[in-house]
Amino acid sequence: MRFTLKIGSSKNTSWLKAAAFMVVLSVLLAGYRLAYANISPEYLRNGRTYDQESTYIQWNGSVSYINLFHRDSTSLPPSEGGAFCGSGCTEQVTRIQSGSSISGNFTYLRTFNVQAAYSGDSNVGTVTVRACGQVIFTDDLYLANQSVPGFNNLPNPAWNVPTASDCTWSISASGGYVDVRAVTTTYRTTPAPTVDLRVNGSNGPISLSAPASYTLSWTSTNAASCTASGSWSGAQATGSSQGINNVSGGTYTYTLTCSNPSGSASDSVTVNVLSAPTVTVNAPASATAPASYMATWTSSNATSCTGSNRFIGLSGLTGSRAETALPVGNYDYTVTCTNAAGVSATDTKRTVVYAAPSVDLKVDGSDGPTVTRTGPITYLATWTSSNATLCTGSARLAGYSGLAGTRSEANVPAGTTYDYSVTCQNPAGATASDTVRMIVVAAPSVDVRVNGSNGPLTFQEPAGYTVSWTSANAVSCSALNNLSGPVGTSGNRALSNVLQGAYQYTVQCMNLAGTTANDTVVVNVNPPPPIVDLQVEGGNGPITQVEPGSYTLTWTSQYAASCTAASSDALWTGSVTVSGSAPISGALIGTHSYTLSCSNVSGTRSDTVTVYVIAPLSGTVSPTFARLVLFGPNLGLPAQTLTGTVAGGEPPYLAVVSVRAPSGAVTTFSRSGSAWSLSPSAAGDINFGTTEQGTWTVWADLTDSAGRAFRTNSNTWTVSWYSVHGRP
Repeated sequence: MRFTLKIGSSKNTSWLKAAAFMVVLSVLLAGYRLAYANISPEYLRNGRTYDQESTYIQWNGSVSYINLFHRDSTSLPPSEGGAFCGSGCTEQVTRIQSGSSISGNFTYLRTFNVQAAYSGDSNVGTVTVRACGQVIFTDDLYLANQSVPGFNNLPNPAWNVPTASDCTWSISASGGYVDVRAVTTTYRTTPAPTVDLRVNGSNGPISLSAPASYTLSWTSTNAASCTASGSWSGAQATGSSQGINNVSGGTYTYTLTCSNPSGSASDSVTVNVLSAPTVTVNAPASATAPASYMATWTSSNATSCTGSNRFIGLSGLTGSRAETALPVGNYDYTVTCTNAAGVSATDTKRTVVYAAPSVDLKVDGSDGPTVTRTGPITYLATWTSSNATLCTGSARLAGYSGLAGTRSEANVPAGTTYDYSVTCQNPAGATASDTVRMIVVAAPSVDVRVNGSNGPLTFQEPAGYTVSWTSANAVSCSALNNLSGPVGTSGNRALSNVLQGAYQYTVQCMNLAGTTANDTVVVNVNPPPPIVDLQVEGGNGPITQVEPGSYTLTWTSQYAASCTAASSDALWTGSVTVSGSAPISGALIGTHSYTLSCSNVSGTRSDTVTVYVIAPLSGTVSPTFARLVLFGPNLGLPAQTLTGTVAGGEPPYLAVVSVRAPSGAVTTFSRSGSAWSLSPSAAGDINFGTTEQGTWTVWADLTDSAGRAFRTNSNTWTVSWYSVHGRP
């Protein structure tokens, strides 16, 4: 097998070119790094130009990368495009300055040479290549008139490596720099390696008690190198033994990998070192009822664990029990763990559950948290406790202690704020605290006025006025008595249309302590003068009635305290109710006046109605002639004249006169006035009342202005006709 190892970098990669087959190594180079697949890193070590890490190729002096244009029969590696460099290539190569060198190790090589550049640059020097303890090539790389460097394999043909064992190689420069591109090698054909690793002569696994001691031994064939991993590490000989002492409990796996160019082989053994079991129970030493907590255990080096006491029925290498709302008492937790050898370990923890502490602090007998009082004030701050072992005061009670205690305060002025606090603790460390704040405030005051006056005041209905108030040291005020609705600590309320009555307007104001102050203004609202309404027959009158008069007086009043009746006919007199009715009967013809007078503190008001009592409506109608004898009809004379009178009732009067002829035909005529007449001319008939023989009848229907009606008695007259040429 033939390989070319490029000593240079382009795009941070390196390549390895084989003559018999190609192996491409993934090599990252910050300076440069050489690598060989499946060979221990002890051989053909990789290196970086600038960091000189010891696990890579070694160098001395000054070694660096340069970008070099060269023309020769080489080709770029596939990772850089694979171009043939017969027309020239630019790539990154390694430059070794004069007096400097690079070196490394190899094994199983058959041939070995390097690629160095000849150049016409006068600064180029001599290259010397050493391998397996001897100089295998040296030459001055300067060639006059060669303007472009070109790489050659040196020596050529490649040097035959005399041994398959480990060899050191180096490339050095003298008299100038040397540019190196690659190391070209071929490898010997080698069978794959084998390895056999044993512990105490056994392939394992084995089990031992801690602290354990045992021996690892191994043999290999065809191995170039061996490397330990797992529970040991580092390069190992290809065959040897190693003692391991004082090993603590655990499982240990030892692996040995041996390699050569053909591959690698591994073998492993396992040692189980058993440690003594341990168990740890965790539970709080104390807690406060109702207690809730988690009790747990953990173990190591154990194969089984069993619980007892509060852990009874529980098992496992780890475990827990959740406790909830435990009452006061002692609670034990025990776990016993055993390993594979039967060795056991036990742990027990006890939790003591104490009653919860309590403390009750009172200031001036109140629990607070804030107590407000009106100053100056004298009071006590006291506390009691239960289930406590220690109580300590703070704030105003600083310096006080004890499971119970008292502090006396005297004449504490307004404007003072005191905080009182006590904290008590039980054996479990649980605490209870109580805090009360005392705030001492000034007494409140309030001033209520009506129209700016402290009162009392008097108004007449409907009254209008303004209630106003101011306060001091108050946080709230409320309306009392005749003042309603929400009120602030100052304000005013305009009132209107206030009816009669006695009114008290009170505002009560309160400070933070609940202390109150009141102020009241008294207002008397008198009624207006009475309103009186007297009616007759449901109206204000006057009315007219026919004798004897009969009617009803009704009356109402407002605001009246008393009422008195008076009349012109003495039919209605004296004290009467403020509203009512009175019937009047037998009133004679005349004018009757009735007056109601009502009074209150604001005065007297009256109302009067009038009734006119008149005679009944009546009248008469009569003919002028009771008998008419005519010598033939339609002689014109004499004719009838009717007269009539109207009395009583209420003028003006209307008379409808009805005249019935002997044939039964009725003719009506309208007349007016208290005395009237119906003559032939008025009737429009010169033969009025004579146009038929026989008995004529007349009557009148009378109506006054009030619509009263009266029909008169009827009267008659007779008419006889005689011919002119004869006498009856």
